[in-house]
Amino acid sequence: MVHTVPPYEREPSDDKDRARGPDGARTPLRGRDAELAFLKERIDALGRGEGGIVRVEGPAGIGRSRILAEAAAAARRHGTRAFAGTAAPEDRPVPLGPLLEAGLSGEEPLPGAPRLRNLATAPGQRFWLLQELGDHLREAARNGPLLIVLDDLQWCDDLTLLAFHTLAAGLAAHPILWLVAVRSGSVPSGVRTTLDRIRQAGAHELVLEALEDRAIDRITEDVLGAPPGPDVLRLARRAEGVPRLLVDLLGSLSKEAVTIENGTARLTAGPPAPRELPSVVRRLDQLSDEARELVRTAAAAAARSPSPSSPNCSAGPRRRSSRPYGNPSTPTCSPRAATTSPSATT
Repeated sequence: MVHTVPPYEREPSDDKDRARGPDGARTPLRGRDAELAFLKERIDALGRGEGGIVRVEGPAGIGRSRILAEAAAAARRHGTRAFAGTAAPEDRPVPLGPLLEAGLSGEEPLPGAPRLRNLATAPGQRFWLLQELGDHLREAARNGPLLIVLDDLQWCDDLTLLAFHTLAAGLAAHPILWLVAVRSGSVPSGVRTTLDRIRQAGAHELVLEALEDRAIDRITEDVLGAPPGPDVLRLARRAEGVPRLLVDLLGSLSKEAVTIENGTARLTAGPPAPRELPSVVRRLDQLSDEARELVRTAAAAAARSPSPSSPNCSAGPRRRSSRPYGNPSTPTCSPRAATTSPSATT
C-alpha cells in the first residue's frame, strides 16, 4: 500500500519549538529525557520550598523554548503557579517587557501587574518599580511556590536584566524558581554580566546539545507517520541534530515528495531541490546587510567544497549535560550553525 504524506504542520511562530505530525497532534519531545528529569527534580524541590535559578543554554533551534514550555506545564500539573515571558530582538524593547508579560500570563496574573507596566514607562521610577515588583512576588510566594520563566535572555532589555538578578538574589529565601534560557555564543555585555552574577549566586546550568541519531529517527517518524527509510534518514540527518532545523527540513517536503510503502516512509524521487528554510531565513533577517551577505557567500563556498573534519570536534553529536555553575567542564564543539549550506537546505 502506498499513500502520500501531507505537508508537515508547524506550530505558530510564538510556539516555535513545537511541532505537529500528519494527524495534527503535537509530537512528543524526543531525546531530552535527562534534561526533563533534571528539571523535574528542581520542580519537586520547589514544591518542598526550595527556590533557585536554572539557566538553559544552547544554540539557535536546539529546543530551549520547548524545554521551558514542558517545564512550565509540568510545574502546573504539580500545582505550582507558573509565569512565562519572552524577549524579542527589537530595536526599542519595552522596559521590563518580558517580566511584565510573565506577570500578566497564566490563569492567575500577578497582582498589580498593570500598575507595574505604567511604572516601567515612567522616568525616574526604577527603584519603586523593583521594590513593588519584589513585594508582589513575595506576597504571591506566601500562597505557594512560583515558577518564573524568561526565554531568550540574550534579547532582554537592561531593566529586565537588572530586575531579574536583583529580585532573584533578594527573594532567594522564598519558594521561587527562576528558569531562564539564553542562546549560546556571544551576548551583549549586560547579559554577560547578569549571567556572571547568577553563576555566583549558585545557579544551575542545563546545556542543550545536538540530538542523537535515535531521537532524530523518532522525530522523523512522528512527523511522517511511519518509520523513515534510509533515504529519508539521510535527509533528516542533514539537520545535524538541531530540532528546529529538522522540523523545517521535513516541513519543506512537498505533499508528493514522501510516500509510505509497506509501512516505511520513503522519498519518491530522491533528495528534493535546495531551498531556504524558515528558521534560516529568520536568523539571516536578524543580521546586518554586511553580515548577511558574508554568511551567504560562505555558505555558497561551502556548498562547492568538501567538508573536512574539524580537528577539534568529534564526528558525532555532543553529549548532553546538566551541572551547577562553577563546575569545570571540558570544552566541546557546538553543532554547526544553520546557514544556507547543504546542511541547512534540502
